Amino acid sequence: MKCNFSFLVKSFFMWTITCMMTYASHSGSPIDQSDHVIGYKYNLWSLKATSLNGEKSYSFSGRIFLDKRKNFKTHYSKSEHSYLYKHKFRDGEIFHFNGRHHYTEVKEYDQTKDFYIALKFDREWVHHSYEDILESISKQEGSEIGCETCNFSMTTYDVKRNWAFTLFYEIRPIYKEGYEPTVYTVEEVADNLPSERVELEKNILIEKKVVSERRELSKEAFANNNTGIENLSYSKGKIYHVLIKVLDNPNERFDELKDLGPLYKETFEESGTTRYLIGESYSYKEIKELVVKLKDYGFENCMIAKYQNGQLKSYISP
Repeated sequence: MKCNFSFLVKSFFMWTITCMMTYASHSGSPIDQSDHVIGYKYNLWSLKATSLNGEKSYSFSGRIFLDKRKNFKTHYSKSEHSYLYKHKFRDGEIFHFNGRHHYTEVKEYDQTKDFYIALKFDREWVHHSYEDILESISKQEGSEIGCETCNFSMTTYDVKRNWAFTLFYEIRPIYKEGYEPTVYTVEEVADNLPSERVELEKNILIEKKVVSERRELSKEAFANNNTGIENLSYSKGKIYHVLIKVLDNPNERFDELKDLGPLYKETFEESGTTRYLIGESYSYKEIKELVVKLKDYGFENCMIAKYQNGQLKSYISP
């Protein structure tokens, strides 16, 4: 399939400028906001259930919470703690947490950098550091579930039953009273970075070359009678694939799909449990068109898989 390179250029440019702004914020430039941060505000928003095998319902039990921590000491807030016991999810259902419209705030003033926000999602743990929170201010992760302010998401899986659960939440800095963070446009930042533009153009050409080489490798693998499915490799920024299946066999073949786009696999369990994906695009619209084509081949339960910097972030119902 053809890659929308005009969208690639735009997306890669936006990503590069964002990185430059982040670098500037740590370098003491006028874009710096970190000296004005005195705490955090955070909020659990929603949990989305997705069946990857056509099963209609799933009974979920697990603890989910956000918590301010330092040296494993907790700061308990009832509105950010939830325990679901045998909650029966339907495929595509979105469970909204009761306190989603109200932030929990903690202020540590000069000690803010020493604290982090801990997320426990079922059996998974994530610690969001001070730098991680500042760098994620402008991220948008929840538009698909109606949360325009969510800037974090995390997906966990039941690999035996082929279900995915994606959690959407917010963590944001609290600034000193009277301080308003300056909003810089991409154009304003770019005007001050003329030397980086040459490097940016080089990087765009490299990205184009990588995409082209991946597709040639896929064609070559089929020609040599191999499975024709290469391991998913690292990609900068946000990119979309289509999830075909999650199987226990890491050597499955999908020969009938080879003409629709590059095929990838990602083995994420020692037992061999593997995600099989097809296509890659920086355009959500383009990858959605691939989903329609796959249905003609009998793949009715495909999901769009969104990756960020090589990591699966969420599944999206097309």
